[in-house]
Amino acid sequence: MAGDWMRARGGGAHLASDSFLMLASLVALGRGRALLPVFFGDIWPGIERIDMPHNLAPVPVWVASHRDYARSGRLRRVRKVLLEGLTALGPRMMGEADTTPSARRSA
Repeated sequence: MAGDWMRARGGGAHLASDSFLMLASLVALGRGRALLPVFFGDIWPGIERIDMPHNLAPVPVWVASHRDYARSGRLRRVRKVLLEGLTALGPRMMGEADTTPSARRSA
């Protein structure tokens, strides 16, 4: 993937990816830690939550489009639906709602 990279430093490998699938796979294999949306990590076998520093900067979610289409009515409607959906997912993405498989089954 274009956003994946690896670099050796101090005898170890440091990995980065812009793919949640890649990051979750590496964590599940015991290859390190990653910041993942809680609703994604909670359902991945082999991944568990750990305490994270509270001073991490927020990571914005961008919905980008080509400027020639930015004013398109169809694209505006899609952006509105995405914004509403991501806003509704906010508590789950931030770990403020239990998203473990057992919690989802009992809901």
